[in-house]
Amino acid sequence: MSDKEFKSLHVSFLKKHNAIKWFLVSPFEGLRGRWFFPIVPNVNGMNVLDLCGAYGAFGAYLQATKGLKFNYTCLDANRHIIGLGPAYFKEFGLKEPNFIIHNIKKPLPFEVGEFDMIWLFGWCDPLFDCNRLFKEIHKVLRPNGMFIFSMAVSTADYKTRYTESELRKLLKETRFIVDSLSVIDHSKDFGVIVRKKFSVSSTD
Repeated sequence: MSDKEFKSLHVSFLKKHNAIKWFLVSPFEGLRGRWFFPIVPNVNGMNVLDLCGAYGAFGAYLQATKGLKFNYTCLDANRHIIGLGPAYFKEFGLKEPNFIIHNIKKPLPFEVGEFDMIWLFGWCDPLFDCNRLFKEIHKVLRPNGMFIFSMAVSTADYKTRYTESELRKLLKETRFIVDSLSVIDHSKDFGVIVRKKFSVSSTD
C-alpha cells in the first residue's frame, strides 16, 4: 500500500468517526512521524509495545505500507479512542493487534523482559512521575531492548518538566543507555532512542 492510499483510508475512517482535527493528520506527516519513521529499526519478528498509542496508527502504518510483520500491543487509557482500533486495522486489511485499556500512571501489566521495543510519542505532563514510568518500561524490556520516545522541550513559554540535562539525568537514574537524544522540528520536541543494557543481575 502506498502512503497516498494509507492517508486516504486513514482520513476517511477518522472523519467517519468524528475524530478531533489533529488526529486526522496521517502518522507519517505529523511531527513525531516525520522523525520516527526514517529512524525506526526493522521491527520484523519483534514484540513491540506502543504506549498511549490510541488506535494504533504508527503500528498500522508500518504494517500496511512497509509490509513489516511484528507482534504489536497498543495500550491507551482512553476507552473510546482505543475502541476504534479493531475497525481501524480492519480498514487496512490488517490483523487486529493486542489492544489494552490501561493508564500508564499505574504499573504496566506485562511480564519482565516481554518486549523488544517500546514506543511513547507526543506526551508531556509536568506532574507525571516519569522516574517510576521509565523504571516500569525498563522492567518490561528485554536486555538490549529499545525505548523510542518523544517529549516536549521545556522552554520559557512552554514550561514542562525536563530540559535536556534533566532528561539525561532521568535516563541515567532509570538505567538506560542513550543512543540518540536530539531536538526535532525547531525545538518543540526531544526525539530520544535509548536501550536497556545487558546485565547479569536479575533486578535488571
